[in-house]
Amino acid sequence: MWAAAPGRAHLQPPSTIFDVGQIEVLRGTQGALYGRDAVGGAINILTARPTQTESGSVSIKGGNKEFSEVEAVINHPITDHLALRLSADNMSQAKGFFYNPDLNKYIDTQGTRAYRAQLRYDNGRFDANLMYEHANNKYPA
Repeated sequence: MWAAAPGRAHLQPPSTIFDVGQIEVLRGTQGALYGRDAVGGAINILTARPTQTESGSVSIKGGNKEFSEVEAVINHPITDHLALRLSADNMSQAKGFFYNPDLNKYIDTQGTRAYRAQLRYDNGRFDANLMYEHANNKYPA
C-alpha cells in the first residue's frame, strides 16, 4: 500500500496504519496535488488529530502463527487551546508460514513497533499540529 504525506510518498506496510481519523478517496487525475503519477486518483489516510476531550482506547488482537497486536491511544487536553495525543502500535508474528529446516527457523516472521505523538494548538483563528512519528519494522526480505 502506498501512503502519501505532504512532500513524500512511500510504501508503508498496512500494520503501521493505526489511529486513523479519516480516509479520503479522490477520483480522477490528482497530478496538481500529488504529482504526475496520481493519474488514477489518490487515497489519503489521515491520522486522528488531538481534540479537547479526554479520551483513550486499547485494542488487543491475537491470531494463529503466534500473531499478536496491541494498539493504544491517549488524548489529553492540556489547556483550553492545547491538546496532546499519544498513540502506539506493537505487532509481532513469531511464526510465519515458511519454515526452513536447515536454519531451524521460520523465515517470514514479522514485527512492527510504531509510535506517534501530536501536539495541537487551536485558538479558533489559528490551528497548528506538530507531529512526531517513528516506526521500526521487521519484515521478511
